[in-house]
Amino acid sequence: MAAITKRPEPYSRAVDRELIELAKTMDLEKIAKRTGRKPENVLRMAKGMAGDPMKFATTRPYADPEAAARKLIEIAKSVEPLQDGWIFVEEINAPFTGTSAEYKAGLDLAIAHGWLDLHESGMFVKFSQAGAELFA
Repeated sequence: MAAITKRPEPYSRAVDRELIELAKTMDLEKIAKRTGRKPENVLRMAKGMAGDPMKFATTRPYADPEAAARKLIEIAKSVEPLQDGWIFVEEINAPFTGTSAEYKAGLDLAIAHGWLDLHESGMFVKFSQAGAELFA
């Protein structure tokens, strides 16, 4: 005869609150027993549930769109423009060390401030008059 296994408890807010309180004690053995996971795999879950969010190991230098925009302008100044002052977007994208979201936020801010003009194709940028004067 097959052994009857206990069905998992249905999800409820009460169970969730119990786990959160348990996570605050950081008793990994009890959390592992309660969730059915290995104790070595429970630490991240317990930290998140206890309200200790994971943090970046270092601060992101371009998390501020203003800093990202200024770095993009600095990179664009070092690139040789093509015909009529247009610069390939790839030439400022490649040396940028931030994330793609930081790059996009910086580029959008530089365009919003009027420092750069974006070609209608989206493949080129060039310094606007304000950008040329500001960063001359």
